Amino acid sequence: MTWNLQGNCGLDVKAAADVIGVGCDVVLIQEVQPSQLRALAAQLDMPYRHWSFKHWGFPTAPEGLGVLSRHSMRVRTHTLSRGVWPWQWQRRIMQKIRIDDLTFVNTHLATNKTGPSERVAQLGRVITAAPGPDFIGGDLNERQGGVLDALRALPMRDAWQECNGNDDCNTNWAETDRSGPPDQRLDWMWLGVRLEATSMWLGDWHRSASLSDHVPLVAELRRTD
Repeated sequence: MTWNLQGNCGLDVKAAADVIGVGCDVVLIQEVQPSQLRALAAQLDMPYRHWSFKHWGFPTAPEGLGVLSRHSMRVRTHTLSRGVWPWQWQRRIMQKIRIDDLTFVNTHLATNKTGPSERVAQLGRVITAAPGPDFIGGDLNERQGGVLDALRALPMRDAWQECNGNDDCNTNWAETDRSGPPDQRLDWMWLGVRLEATSMWLGDWHRSASLSDHVPLVAELRRTD
């Protein structure tokens, strides 16, 4: 699963844990505070967790990326942005996660306020830090364009398209009103040659709309080697 939790707005941990469910082996989380990740790990009985600092919140707690896993893992954090201070929300990072001999990447790329060219540059730094990744997931802040073209050129495959063709995969609300379904796609899962998606689906937006402006994206993966 990958999910941007919008943690600086507060989090109902029990409700979020109910949305995640007990069946997920690995959960990649963006915009999460360290105490929120600890509470989710306890609620879900996830034995392994790792939180990575992104930026200082004010007046909220620090915010970052988090990963929860039922498998032993090693995690390294890499900075993707340049010329951005630790107290600026524009700062961007990635987590390089090793589970067995597979490499997973959790990231949250620059917004349109920073610009699409910066997202492409940040993706280049992802690949430098984690060459030949088996999985890249998270909030890529990309609907179409350079980042997706660069991922295809690696080559990597869009897990959603692999499972669901051209069906809509809207994961985020462009406006503050969440009374209807999400209307744009910002969240992705991309696969290398050693993984394939056997099924993939969106979380129920009716359950997650009160928690975050993103809905979770979930996939069942299997190795091909």
